This record gives sequence, structure tokens and C-alpha cells, in this order.
Amino acid sequence: MKERFMIAVTAIVLAVILIQTGVESEAISYLSDDPKACVNCHNMRAAYNSWQHSSHGRDTTCNSCHVPHDSIIKKYYFKGMDGLRHATMFTLELGPQNPILNEGAVEVVQANCVRCHSKTLGALNHQNTEQRPCWECHPSVPHGKLRSISSSIERSQ
Repeated sequence: MKERFMIAVTAIVLAVILIQTGVESEAISYLSDDPKACVNCHNMRAAYNSWQHSSHGRDTTCNSCHVPHDSIIKKYYFKGMDGLRHATMFTLELGPQNPILNEGAVEVVQANCVRCHSKTLGALNHQNTEQRPCWECHPSVPHGKLRSISSSIERSQ
């Protein structure tokens, strides 16, 4: 009987911790396409500010470029895994202040550049889209020059 009680108490405590973590991290907001969800983590502020003031800021969201669009399952799986990677790296200070695309993310962003700009690419007959990413020739698209976290936090307040 005492053993069951301890298991029940442990389960309740873990559930409360999980729910509190979800509330504090605004986890539900990450299911949306709202770019403001990406700014829940302050290390995304520089990317958000630069995107917001770019030409892409008028017509796209973060998810327009940063998640796959070939299936809803792939989209949410990618969002979950990439978000977990970002959160882990930021929390444990395992990477640079400004997030860097990993290999899987490079493929997704490149595919989305081509998807959105296929008419332009066809008209210009670009052969390099499979050989190197678009941002090698277009380094300021769509974010412009990313500033440090501190300068972008100051700018956004």
C-alpha cells in the first residue's frame, strides 16, 4: 500500500513539473506559425528583428523557410526536434549566441528557397541551387546582418 502511494505521489509531482515546464516555456505557442513564438527564447531576438525588417518579413513566417512543407507530419516532427535542439544548446550553453543551421536545417531552408523562388530560378536558369545554398550568393537574405543578442534586446525594448 505504501509503495502504491509513493508511486502515485511521484507521478503527480512529475506531472506538475511537466505541466509547469510547458506553461513557463509557452510550449503550445510553438505549434503555431506565429514568428513571435520563436522569440520566446531571447537568443532568437536578433534573427527575428532582422527578418521583421527585411523584404521577407512582409510575406513569410519563420516556418515558411525553416520547416519542411511536404507533409504535416514531417513539419511538426522537424519543428519538435529542431526546437528541442535549440533549447538544449541554449540552456546548456553548447553553441554560439546566434543559432546556426545544422545539416538537416540547411537542406530544409534550401528546399524552401527553391520552392518559393522556382519561377525566378527557372527564368534565370540557376544551376547552382543543388551545389551550394542560396545564401552563399545572397548572404543578407532574409535576415540581413545578425547583431549580437545584447544589441538586439536593447533595440527591441
